[in-house]
Amino acid sequence: MKKSILEIIRNGERTRGEYFDLYYRKTPDRTLRIGFQIHGYCGNSVIRNKVKRKIRTLIRKRLKSGDYFIRIKTDLRNLTEKDIEREWSETEKKICL
Repeated sequence: MKKSILEIIRNGERTRGEYFDLYYRKTPDRTLRIGFQIHGYCGNSVIRNKVKRKIRTLIRKRLKSGDYFIRIKTDLRNLTEKDIEREWSETEKKICL
């Protein structure tokens, strides 16, 4: 998995947001792969996993294929679901998928 994440970072495209950076690569096949990097300072494991589940759900609803790597870069304790949805909507407009 680590090798494929490094490939996405090196060869894919990137968009930056307020709460997370998204690295992505379109794939010809119909597979959807999602990876995350969240540091411990972003919140405890319950909070980190909740945010990952929310982002994963948003991606699966709207996208059908591709490789995505999301690097969370903010403290998640004060982040609401509306903030996550707004950030993802802005990101989705930037990548035009």
